[in-house]
Amino acid sequence: MFHFCTCFIQTHLQPQASVYQDKDFILADVGENVSLQCFYKCDYSAWILWYKQTLGQKPRLISTFYVYDTKITFHDEFLNNPRFTLDTENGRNNLDISDLNINDSATYYCAYSYRFVLTFAEGTIVKVREAGLKNPALVQQSPSESIQPGGSVTLNCTDF
Repeated sequence: MFHFCTCFIQTHLQPQASVYQDKDFILADVGENVSLQCFYKCDYSAWILWYKQTLGQKPRLISTFYVYDTKITFHDEFLNNPRFTLDTENGRNNLDISDLNINDSATYYCAYSYRFVLTFAEGTIVKVREAGLKNPALVQQSPSESIQPGGSVTLNCTDF
C-alpha cells in the first residue's frame, strides 16, 4: 500500500510545513480509548512524528512516519506496545491509544520534520482520571494582568 499526499510546488523553493491537531484537551477514564488527530500538508521528504511530554519532563519520541512510505516506527517504551497505533491515511497521522492508564496523562505533540527542522502543532493535553472520579476540576482563568518582577500574585482554588 502506498501513501500519496498532495505536494505544493512553491516558486521560491521553500517548502511550507503545515501540521494541525484538532483538539487541545481530552478528558478520559482509565480503560477508555482515545484517538489523537493530526493532519498535515506534505512537502518533499517529510516525516511526521509524535511526542509525549509529561509535566516537568522532556518530550519523548513516540513514533516516526515517512510520508512516502508505509513504514511506521515506534520508539523506546512505545516499541512493541500494542496500546499505541497510528492511522496514516490521506494526510492524517492519528495516534490511537487503547486501554488508557493514569501514566498516559500528558501533552501529545504531532510534528512535521523537513530538512532537520521540526514544526510542532499546538499539542493535545490528555487527562486520564481514575474510575469513579466523575467530577473534573473546573479551571477558570480571569483576565490576564501584567505582573512586574518581584510582584505578587494570588491564585485561588475552589473545591466544589
